[in-house]
Amino acid sequence: MAKKKGFKYRGRERTAESVQKASRAANNTFDSILAGEGLQFYKPREGENNIRLLPPTWDDLDKWGDGWHIDIYIHYNIGVDSSSYLCPEKLASKHCPICEARNETKDDDERDAFTVNRRALVWLSDLDHEEAGRQS
Repeated sequence: MAKKKGFKYRGRERTAESVQKASRAANNTFDSILAGEGLQFYKPREGENNIRLLPPTWDDLDKWGDGWHIDIYIHYNIGVDSSSYLCPEKLASKHCPICEARNETKDDDERDAFTVNRRALVWLSDLDHEEAGRQS
């Protein structure tokens, strides 16, 4: 009889805490809602912050609008590491597995957990740290 080939996990079973600790320590955009080379996210500091919202930089005004922001739709706290994911159903009328799970569940708490949230995506400049450049 031939041996089964394939992956064999040899480590300890990971806990939710160990996954969260690793995700906080990592500095990558694997599960980022937005990824792009040189893209920086603004993080307010404690105390007073001075920012300037920048005007639109996109050309397709019919698609994205002519306002100071773009509406995006996000599912928060998904999985053991509480990741955030863009909703393809709301953004592009494509299949969204999180919305599908939400529609299939009978559990009210689970249904609430899979809710999609509308947010405004903006370009801004941190006036206290302008060397950081354009941020989102």
